[in-house]
Formats: sequence, C-alpha cells, structure tokens
Amino acid sequence: MVKIVGDFSVNAEPVEAVLGFFSRIGLSILRVGLSFVLVFVGVKMMLVDVDKIPIGASLGMISGILLLSVLASLSSQRRAAEDSIDEAI
Repeated sequence: MVKIVGDFSVNAEPVEAVLGFFSRIGLSILRVGLSFVLVFVGVKMMLVDVDKIPIGASLGMISGILLLSVLASLSSQRRAAEDSIDEAI
C-alpha cells in the first residue's frame, strides 16, 4: 500500500512484513516499538522546515527504541515460559 503525502511517498508494505515476521517468532512488544519509530519519523518529517534533527540523533533514537522493544519482547517471552513451567509443576 503506497500513499503519497505531499512530496513524500509512504510505503507501508515493508513495515507490515516486518511486523508479521516478528509476531511469528514471538516478539510481540516489537509492534509497540515500531509504532514509536513510525511516530518519530512522522514528527521528524513534519518538522523538517522548522528544525533539523541531526542524522546521528535520529539513528540513535530509532536504534534505542528498537533495542528496548526487542529486549522487552525477549524478557516477556522468558517470563511467559517460566510461568508455564511453574504451572506445569
């Protein structure tokens, strides 16, 4: 699905593919992280005429959000596995 917004072309298919892949391997909280990344990118695009955010800061913010969401997903998976083991005993 491609939408043209002003001068920008927005293609949502890669994001949907990534979300589907990560939901299959169990990284459910990654959806929240990707939504924060998309909001950050959208706000950055809207503010391009007002203030320029340095590329390093943008990459750091995106990497940090993704890292935190992956770690949170792995932690919740581990906790769910431990809970299921405790229930079985």
